[in-house]
Amino acid sequence: MNKLFVYPQQYIVNWLSAIGGIQLLNFSCLDGSQQTIPIVIPLWLPQNQYIYSNGFKTAQSIRLKNYSNPILIFTFHKPDNSYKQDEIGISKTQGTYSIQLPCMREKITEDISTAVQIENNELQLLRGKIFAKNFDVILRRLKHGGPNDFVNNVTGPLRAACVIAKLKPGNIYVVNRQIIKIKNYFISSGLSDFIEVDSFVSFAKVEDKTLVASIDFFNELKLFASLINNGKIILDDCINAIDSLNQKISFFKDI
Repeated sequence: MNKLFVYPQQYIVNWLSAIGGIQLLNFSCLDGSQQTIPIVIPLWLPQNQYIYSNGFKTAQSIRLKNYSNPILIFTFHKPDNSYKQDEIGISKTQGTYSIQLPCMREKITEDISTAVQIENNELQLLRGKIFAKNFDVILRRLKHGGPNDFVNNVTGPLRAACVIAKLKPGNIYVVNRQIIKIKNYFISSGLSDFIEVDSFVSFAKVEDKTLVASIDFFNELKLFASLINNGKIILDDCINAIDSLNQKISFFKDI
């Protein structure tokens, strides 16, 4: 029986279930140990013909996290229409396939059986391209006064909470409460996608100073995220990490 990871869109899940002969795996169970199993991502749905789904962003996130699985893009529109939203060009990269629905079961099973993974060197080049395309927008939003002001949402409040907890250890709950807010901020700001990937240095061989600085910032951010996810916060380590992040993000103040 063929296996597919399926993005949780109920219409697509129901449609594939009706075909039969395919074991559907929950998208949330995707990990690095099963990278030969194709991933199905829907783009256009018949009940929302003019609304662009987040399919291409999902595909970018998958590649950014270093997954080489074949990606099957399902669309009820002609691929040319869907591709207008593909800013990265991910739909035309190795390991990515388009399937226009509806189609015969034989078409699906054939595409599943012939789909191949993206090769590692191609994957690393694509990851660098995705990062370079997205970092600029995200960092501008993190700047002081921006909609996701990093200092006001993360380092400022957490540093203040750590200082309070050092003076009065009974106030450690203030630190823990702030960490919960920061984790939610990581998700809402889009930073979580970058935090979850491995080091950017491995694929972003660039000379652009701004891009190099952003890579440096995100790698530092990964260490910070690991620190606050550790469960037991060491206040001095947290303060040092905050000061380091503030120094790195200050590079972008004039951009």
